[in-house]
This record gives sequence, C-alpha cells and structure tokens, in this order.
Amino acid sequence: MHRRQGWVEELEDGRKREVRASRMGHRWRIQSRIRGETKEWTEHDPPAVHDLQALLDLLRRKHQRRRASPTEIEKLEKWIQTLA
Repeated sequence: MHRRQGWVEELEDGRKREVRASRMGHRWRIQSRIRGETKEWTEHDPPAVHDLQALLDLLRRKHQRRRASPTEIEKLEKWIQTLA
C-alpha cells in the first residue's frame, strides 16, 4: 500500500520547509524542499530523527481520528529508537 503524508515547518530564518513522507510497503521515504526556492525534492537517506518524530506526531493525531493504524505507529517508534 502506498501512503503519503506531508507537512510544512517554518525555519529559524522565516523560510518554509515542505516535507513529505511516502511509504511504499514497509519503508518510509522522507523528502523536503524549501518553498519558493526550488521545485526539486531532496531525499534524506537516512532521514533525520526530527523529521521522523514529526511524522510520528502526525500519525498519532491521525490515529485519534482512525486514519492511521497502531501498527504503523509502533513500527515508526521502533525505527526512531534504533536511530536515536
């Protein structure tokens, strides 16, 4: 199953960073770009822990609305623990 999540975060200098996370099978892929500067997405492999934590927070909120499975959340939590 293909799954895509996205969010925007503001950087310290006021620019906005768009982040998207795609899941294909059992693997998450994190990409980002600075809004307005480029159309190219930069893939982060391995992804930064703060990006994975933001994705985990997003999935937890979606789980409260029954739009994400607890299994997804558990797998992502384990992955973050191995990177931290």
